[in-house]
Amino acid sequence: MNGIDKDIVLLASLASKEIRSELLPLIKEEFQHLSVAAQSFSKLLFPLLEKTPPEENLDPWSVAQLAGDLTDRERKNLEELIRSFLQLKDSSIKAYLESVYARIRKRRLALSLEHIISREHTITDEDLDKILNDLQKLVQLRLHRLKPRRASDFDPNKLLKEELGEMSGLPCHFQPFNEKLSLGGFLPGELVVVAAAPSRGKSMWMINEAIHAASLGYKVLYIALGDMMFTDLIARLLAVWHTREAWIKDPAILLHYQEEPQSFFQHPFYQAYSTKSILQNFEKLHRNAKAVLDRIYLEVDAPGKVSVEDIRRTIQSIPEHIHMIIVDYDSNLRAYSDVLYERGNEVYEALASLARPKNELPRVVLVGSQIKPEFWSLEEVPLQALAESSRKQAVADLIITIGRDLQDLNYHQGKVSIVKNRRGPVTSERYVLFPTGVFYPKKMILNEFINQLRNQTNNQLDPDPALGAAVSENLN
Repeated sequence: MNGIDKDIVLLASLASKEIRSELLPLIKEEFQHLSVAAQSFSKLLFPLLEKTPPEENLDPWSVAQLAGDLTDRERKNLEELIRSFLQLKDSSIKAYLESVYARIRKRRLALSLEHIISREHTITDEDLDKILNDLQKLVQLRLHRLKPRRASDFDPNKLLKEELGEMSGLPCHFQPFNEKLSLGGFLPGELVVVAAAPSRGKSMWMINEAIHAASLGYKVLYIALGDMMFTDLIARLLAVWHTREAWIKDPAILLHYQEEPQSFFQHPFYQAYSTKSILQNFEKLHRNAKAVLDRIYLEVDAPGKVSVEDIRRTIQSIPEHIHMIIVDYDSNLRAYSDVLYERGNEVYEALASLARPKNELPRVVLVGSQIKPEFWSLEEVPLQALAESSRKQAVADLIITIGRDLQDLNYHQGKVSIVKNRRGPVTSERYVLFPTGVFYPKKMILNEFINQLRNQTNNQLDPDPALGAAVSENLN
């Protein structure tokens, strides 16, 4: 900087309105640690800043003239530096601010250590507490720079685009819930918890969401942490997709359920799409669903191996924007803390940051979770079934619970509930979980359900025609 005092250059950068809005409060806090020349400069500069509207830059020549004992050459150089600050764009401004924060952190740390070292006695607990407190302040140095704006200053259309990205609302696969969700579906940036007892349908619910989102053209990352293999996961995806497509083409399959529910699960269609049948026809069914599967990225790993930070790095390696992330399930994520509350707080705060990343478009994050054992037998699972020690109740934007009717185990039915909805009402709906893994809302009229499924799905693909023909033949 051609011999000019670094603190004077720092003060001169306040001529930029963007830099000034971030650094002025911090520099005022640092006043006593500035050089003598910079303190003299600031006494002339600060009154000028107070008179200048926040949305205006300062004139480089006027600011340079306020600097004290500079040669003409140094003053000219300072003026040119100020002009360069005024020309910085977003990424360059951010880099400059980071360099200033780093410099101030180092200075504060040095002052703290000098204070301890200069004292001629053994370091006490009080000394260590001071160092730890100073270090904590250094970490938080730039975290609380609030810049309030008038509510009337926002452009509604620009705000929606910036905060919601290209999605206005990603519809839930379970149609009755869309009436309760903001903008008819999940909002980008929402953290959604799907909670239930073991074997109640958590994974199948999220697989339905993956297929539904992919059918609408969205990109999905599904991470299974547990005992599932890729073959299991893909077979379930295929079963759900082919079932949905077959219902659209031939609603009579569903009509059979309404007329003869007791014999419904023996229907040939569901035998055709059983796990055994899918594995026997795996290559063909996989090929038929390729366009939808192209939009779903899969990862399978053992419990305790994957952290949220690992997921973040994985997303950055994918060459297209991911609209929905599914994590199955939360307790299998790796965390650094062994304390239950701290561990849950770490995981859920990190998942929320995954949904609302800085400098990226937001996305929907779904995470599976297990409820407390004393609630396993309930058909309608309440909010208190989720352990608060994990912080999921506080951090999640939306919590969905799945319960099962245990009075009749011939087929899988029960209630699925929204027990927390940050942007709308709670609700509970009866469902049937079909053998192929699709959730059907019991209250919906058949034609209404099929029409909404048809309208929501980007229906460019056909299920296996051979299996479709066999089903129709059996129905006739």
